[in-house]
Amino acid sequence: MPQPSRSSRRTPARRSVGALSLTAAVALTAAACGGGSDEGAGSGGSSAAATTYATDGTFTYAVDQDPGALDPQLTALSSTRAVTRFAYDQMVYTTQDGKAVSGLAEKWDVTPKSITYTLRDGVTCADGTPLTAADVAANFAFVANPKNASPVIGIYVPPGIKATADDTAHTVTLTAATPTQFLLETTGGLPILCKKGTTDRKSLAQQTQGTGPYVLTEAVANDHYTFTRRDGYTWGPGGSTNADPGVPKTVVIRIVSNTSTATNLLLSGDVNLTNVGDADVARAKAAGLQGKGLAAPWGEMWFNQAPGHPGADQAVRQALVGAINKQELGNVLTGGLGVPSKGLLTLEPRVCTGDTVAGNIPNMTVDEAGAMLDQAGWAKGADGTRSKDGKPLAFTFLSPSTLGDNGAPGAELLASTWKQLGATVKISSQPDSGVQEALFATGDWDAGFVPLTVTLPSQYTGFVSGATPPNGTNFAHIDNAAFTAATAKAAAATADTACASYEEGERALIKEADVAPIVNKEAMFYAKGAEFQFDRDGLVVQSLRLLAG
Repeated sequence: MPQPSRSSRRTPARRSVGALSLTAAVALTAAACGGGSDEGAGSGGSSAAATTYATDGTFTYAVDQDPGALDPQLTALSSTRAVTRFAYDQMVYTTQDGKAVSGLAEKWDVTPKSITYTLRDGVTCADGTPLTAADVAANFAFVANPKNASPVIGIYVPPGIKATADDTAHTVTLTAATPTQFLLETTGGLPILCKKGTTDRKSLAQQTQGTGPYVLTEAVANDHYTFTRRDGYTWGPGGSTNADPGVPKTVVIRIVSNTSTATNLLLSGDVNLTNVGDADVARAKAAGLQGKGLAAPWGEMWFNQAPGHPGADQAVRQALVGAINKQELGNVLTGGLGVPSKGLLTLEPRVCTGDTVAGNIPNMTVDEAGAMLDQAGWAKGADGTRSKDGKPLAFTFLSPSTLGDNGAPGAELLASTWKQLGATVKISSQPDSGVQEALFATGDWDAGFVPLTVTLPSQYTGFVSGATPPNGTNFAHIDNAAFTAATAKAAAATADTACASYEEGERALIKEADVAPIVNKEAMFYAKGAEFQFDRDGLVVQSLRLLAG
């Protein structure tokens, strides 16, 4: 296989982690989202009956964030997953309606404490070597080892799980110490590296070491990533192959930070697929393009509760969240296209369907919020700003640039409300890389919009409890006893009865303003001259098809 040219790639940092599917954060790309509306086949207006496909060809996909480090097991950023999914397979794939279909595993056997995967025959790595059961088990062992600080532990690999392999039977068995829900749904989604990747992770700075349908052949940071098709690939979702009509020979992922520019490139035919911003959706529809919508938590607010930060004071969190006009803020953040959040799970169909936000998120007038701050000892000075024990009520507020054109006005509206309360706010607009650096490395933030997208309630527990960076993913330093008790109860329950306890835990987080889910919105993706599909984990790269003409 050809190797990528050594352009200006960064060496991946060992702890380059990000919890953000900030989904438009979706980019934290909307490619990490599943569920949502479908305006059509995503084929740029061609009817299914008249569809004819191009032979070979180049598929160009515009994304608004550079993926950064390319080791898929050392980041949880969906902007990275949007790129690396072209080169790495997973054990099973989950369709948007929640159905599991085969991937590297052709079958699986699940018990309350274990899952055994039987691997497909004939799977090979990009360098031609066969994938063994021992290779797969090494992936799970790496993520499960806390010393490796993988941010996907708890997302794809339950903590404490043990992996064993039987190369003769071609099986991998994952065993948990206690009964564990959603073993298939979680472990099935882990991106699998080949042996060369697990033993030489530095090689992932310039190469991909996977079994996926494409191999990285060029990487130019903040500009483009080029992938070349692997002929002979026959183990895609449900047994799909690279021999199907219309499968591109080359995929170019272009980094285009401005969504209007990306839409212009789409309409001109220079790009086949992109996320279209709210202001440009009408243009895409007028051109006859068909799109797919992905639900995303657009206005999910968090506070840094580490010692020394004002968010460590529960009264501060509740007062500041309570004083916000949620409907107004939601309308600004989404251009009037959002819907109120119902909980920490946004991807449809939701595993747990209860509304944990209504009646639980703090709501009060500005005067009532001010009185709460007075009572908590945050006194106003002569200039109208508050302080306590000589420390000002001051916030560095993270506003991800991936929230689009409405992110900054939303942050400014929130800052205006907080100023009325006597707080000072410095808005820090950051790309995905800057947000993850603040959350997981420097700690240089006090509050912010951090849209966290997960598909299962068990997957967010590590982000809202337990060890903090650099030893864990609890980036907000949350310590909510009621949540911990509820999730412990959920962990001991069966999958069909656990939701009541998980939702009890969510309500505890929201009541104390540990997390404030405010508004959700669909991110819209449109294609021209091409077809595509999404599943629960993002863009199904094996679904990409180029149309003739």
